[in-house]
Amino acid sequence: MMPHNISVTIDSNDTHNDYVCHSVEVLHEADNHQILIDQKLKSAGDRRRFQIFDYYWSLGSLQRQRDWIAKSVIKKEVKTHTTDKGDSSRRNCTYEYYINEEGRRQVCQKFLLSTLDVTQRFILYTLKNASEGFSKIDGRKNNGGRNRTSEDVINNSITFIKLLPLVPSHYCRKDSTRLYLPSEFKNISNLYRIYTKYCDDGNVKTMSFKVFSNWLRENYNIGFHIPEKDKCTICMTQTYDVKKAEDMASYNSHLQEKDESYKRFKFHENLNAVDSTVICASFDMQKVLNTPHGENNMALYYTRKIAVYNFTIYESNTQKGYGQKLMHTEAQMKLPHACINIFRKWIKDRMSRN
Repeated sequence: MMPHNISVTIDSNDTHNDYVCHSVEVLHEADNHQILIDQKLKSAGDRRRFQIFDYYWSLGSLQRQRDWIAKSVIKKEVKTHTTDKGDSSRRNCTYEYYINEEGRRQVCQKFLLSTLDVTQRFILYTLKNASEGFSKIDGRKNNGGRNRTSEDVINNSITFIKLLPLVPSHYCRKDSTRLYLPSEFKNISNLYRIYTKYCDDGNVKTMSFKVFSNWLRENYNIGFHIPEKDKCTICMTQTYDVKKAEDMASYNSHLQEKDESYKRFKFHENLNAVDSTVICASFDMQKVLNTPHGENNMALYYTRKIAVYNFTIYESNTQKGYGQKLMHTEAQMKLPHACINIFRKWIKDRMSRN
């Protein structure tokens, strides 16, 4: 609704029925139609700019992006030179910017900068060093770099890491790919001292401690302390307690039994390569699971929990496992029977498959 305090004069001779007043001008129908056309063209132009932006940044490399800019610009000489207080202009050339849209469409520099989201300095540097429609090849990293670690040093460091006695966690290996060093390596500082001695013996240049530690952290997942789950109670007791003669004899017997058990296991495991009917399997009572269990342990801190046992048999050759879970109340009376039952089930399943 038009305000009442504005006087409006109507010209009846105008076929378009223009309404004109001193403070308000109402556009006729033809002008409204032109505004809608301009808005559609603007929205279409915005879509085209988004397409150019996506294409430019999808080129993948800085060299290809610079080549695209160099192909989109034409360098021309300045037609007229201006003078200011007797000094002629130092500008000898000008640049014309084009984009592909139904041929080649000329745009201004500001349009191109806003569309590609780049700086004027980047555009001018690219054009200044361009030749025959191509940008200058990036010369960085071609001279090796004064502080850059050489490939020989990196390869020698990789060889050193491969010589280390790295072992995975026994009980945590399904959840982590972390490898562990024996306790005598202590920490990364001591490992670096061993590394420098290794390089000195081979008369090879070494990394600095900072470079070595960063390189080791970025390329390897190595720990210096074996998880508590993997530690043997007898071995840990012998490490921290005062050593007596009878204790040392028992400890040495324990180590000998451990080595012999491992040798027997490897021998039985390799029998499958000779006789396919031989199956090597190991069994284990896994860690007790407290139930209920959740991410927010504090919310379940005061709740009554029940222990759940998981007895598992694992075939080394076929990589198949069999397990049975028992509640704490059942395990006190039925644990031996449960182990026997799962052995029977496993043997029955193996016989049915054979």
